[in-house]
Amino acid sequence: MIKDTRERVIKVAELLFQKKSYQDVGIREIARAAGCSHTAIYQYFKTKDSILYAVAEKPLERLYVACLAVCEKQISKKEKLLQLCQVYIDFGFRERNFYDLLILYHGQRVDQATSEQPIHQLRMKSFYLLQESVSDLLPEDMNVEEKLNISRAVFIFLHGLVTIYSIDYQECPGWVRQMLLDYIHYTILRKKI
Repeated sequence: MIKDTRERVIKVAELLFQKKSYQDVGIREIARAAGCSHTAIYQYFKTKDSILYAVAEKPLERLYVACLAVCEKQISKKEKLLQLCQVYIDFGFRERNFYDLLILYHGQRVDQATSEQPIHQLRMKSFYLLQESVSDLLPEDMNVEEKLNISRAVFIFLHGLVTIYSIDYQECPGWVRQMLLDYIHYTILRKKI
C-alpha cells in the first residue's frame, strides 16, 4: 500500500505538471488527484521539489543512460557528437509536455562546481557527456573556458530546437534533424582544422 500511494502521487504529479505550470500545482491538488490526504504526501515527500525530483528522475536517468550508451560505442568522435545531439533532441520531443520543467526548473549555470539541487545534478550528468564529446573535437590549444562556452552553445542550440519545434510535432521531423546536422557540421566539425 505504501509503495502504491507513493507511485500514485508521482504519476498524478507528472500529469498535473504536464497540464499546468509547476508553480500552479499545489500539494493539496496533488493529494486530491492521488486520492490521499495532503498530510499523507508528507510521509513520502518532504517538499513539492522532492515530488518534482521523483517525477523527473526516471526520464532524466533515461536520457543519461542513452547518452552513456552512445559514448560507449566504438564510433568516431564526430559520429558520437552527432548521435548525442540526436539523443537529446529525441528526448526533448518525447518529453515535450514537461520538457521545460525537466530541463530548466531550478537550473544552474554549468560552470558551477557543485549543486545542491538533485534535479540539476541529474541534468548535468548528460551535459557532461555532451561537453566531453564537444571538447574532443575542438583544437587542443583552445582553453577550458572557450571549450565550455562552445559546449554551452551546442546545448542552447539543442534546447532551442526542442523548445521551438516540439510544440507542433510529437517526433523530431527530418528537416529538424537536418538543421541539427548542418549546424554541428558547420560550427564544430568543419571548423576543427
